Amino acid sequence: MIAKTMILGMILLSSVAGAKEPSPSLVNGLDLPVAKVITTFHQGINKGDKQAVLAALDPNVMIFEGKGVERSKAEYAKGHLLSDIKFMQSMTVTRIEQHIVEQGSMAFSVGKNRIQGNFHNKDYDFISTESLSLHLVNGVWLINYIHWSN
Repeated sequence: MIAKTMILGMILLSSVAGAKEPSPSLVNGLDLPVAKVITTFHQGINKGDKQAVLAALDPNVMIFEGKGVERSKAEYAKGHLLSDIKFMQSMTVTRIEQHIVEQGSMAFSVGKNRIQGNFHNKDYDFISTESLSLHLVNGVWLINYIHWSN
């Protein structure tokens, strides 16, 4: 299932990135039903709402960040979730680009943000990219794949 999700994501990303038509908006898909889960997930991390973050995740979510990977919601909850929340609460996030595509029971979001702030007396100012894959489970959208990089 992860392989199918990643292939769908690559296809969707290439269709967005390879458009030959006039430049589309750099933010689209926010009106789709799946966007609410994505927004709630982001707000949860930025505001420190651990329950909102976990509610958006599939139990078998795979999260790739830097050189590491967490292979479930439980592993993320015990691992990097709290440090991600603490870090992001010290940052200002400016959305540069986000594309959300919903296709049947699968959806994909790709985005780019500028992240700025000070954490543990260190200044940060970088561009971060994010890929999210979601699937519909019993009428509820859940994130089943995350890749963050900068």
